[in-house]
Amino acid sequence: MKAVNPFLHGFKEVMESHQVMKIFHDFCEDASALICQFNIICNFVFDTQIAHRLISDFLQQYDYRNINISLNNLLEDYLDKTNEKKDEINSAMQNNEQFWETRPLSHSMIQYAAQDVQFLPLVYERMRKMDVFDKEIVDNVTENGKIYQCTTKLYHKILSDTRKCIGYGFINRNIIDASSLKSETYILAFIKNIQKRIVFCSLNLGVSGVIKDDESIRNIKDNKKSIGDIVKV
Repeated sequence: MKAVNPFLHGFKEVMESHQVMKIFHDFCEDASALICQFNIICNFVFDTQIAHRLISDFLQQYDYRNINISLNNLLEDYLDKTNEKKDEINSAMQNNEQFWETRPLSHSMIQYAAQDVQFLPLVYERMRKMDVFDKEIVDNVTENGKIYQCTTKLYHKILSDTRKCIGYGFINRNIIDASSLKSETYILAFIKNIQKRIVFCSLNLGVSGVIKDDESIRNIKDNKKSIGDIVKV
């Protein structure tokens, strides 16, 4: 199979377009790869994981155990489908850390990767038909360091929260050397998951971190910080 260079066929232009919607699941990792490896900032993105989280929150079905729903669970919930190659590929990945560096890609690898994206437009269409999708919600907007509340549609909230993943990409691109840190130095943290007594973050040290102390968690919640926001810790 002849290799194709997507950059010669409009890949960058499509990713950066504000008119062509891109649909991802768990966009943050893809956003980071595009920024760090190709200097591409992907615009007009709809993240089905974020959409599911906000829809569940609006319907008061918020579940701390399933804030970041997996793609397979999402496909089961919305389409009654699964990635048929999931178990096979996951098993291979566990036994080989360099699995995705294998060339050429096997037929199973290609099928797995294709099924990871081919159903997302159907999930998007299913979500768009839900009654709650165009409902108005109260959103927090920060301007000049102050927090304001405004009314927006759930659909636009999904797009704006998806946009926060760009910050995650820049945290990964601007990693600082942990050995140079001094006592009481502030570092940046991208909030990935907020639970009742713990906050999971990605740090600009190239590693993940957790916030456990009650005062810090209370401060995050009092300042209306949510998943996707960047905070100093």
